[in-house]
Amino acid sequence: MPEHDRAPRALPSFQRYRIYQTLRNLQWIDNKGNNHPVNHIEGFVEDLAKQLDSKSSMSFNAIRTALKKTGVIDYDAELNLEAMSTEKIEGNLTSAAIRKAEEDSTAIWDSLSHEDQDCLIQILLDDSREDEDVARILKERFGYKGDVIERLMHAKLPASHSHLSAQAIGAMLPLMMHSGMTEYEARVAAGFSKDSSDSEAMTYLDKLPYYGDAL
Repeated sequence: MPEHDRAPRALPSFQRYRIYQTLRNLQWIDNKGNNHPVNHIEGFVEDLAKQLDSKSSMSFNAIRTALKKTGVIDYDAELNLEAMSTEKIEGNLTSAAIRKAEEDSTAIWDSLSHEDQDCLIQILLDDSREDEDVARILKERFGYKGDVIERLMHAKLPASHSHLSAQAIGAMLPLMMHSGMTEYEARVAAGFSKDSSDSEAMTYLDKLPYYGDAL
């Protein structure tokens, strides 16, 4: 599948897909070495996802603190993802970059729908547009003004492309967000290959409708 059919990692929808993919697979490990998915704790993943959508990262220590507040544990349990030698889970890097560009002078980004946020980022990433055209759209369609427009046009967004099309993410993300499904479960429910190594089955999803039409 050509790269242009794959969603940019800068799309907020991909950032949210990545966050939910991570959190739905997160587990805490008890003193006997048994794994317990946090996905089974009502509302826990959703609360963490909301926090991660508003920041660039969250440490595992912060997640442990959140677990203790649920009453599920009263000790510093190990988390399965710590075996990957990381100290944190990345949040919505795109939203963090846009908020930094706004410099608290406006709250436009957070007032936009998820669909409009994706649209704004697609405009910023569109190399075929002249700078003047991008600036005009940011002003007329989204309401940005002055120096904020310049900062947005030079915002440091996540680079490269994901392994999925935007339509594939759109088909699976609402299942992961609202139905409590893991990425694997959402992939199967959406009718794609059960084999996670089947990259073709995960990229031809541009044939699927946008997730807003599927709800």
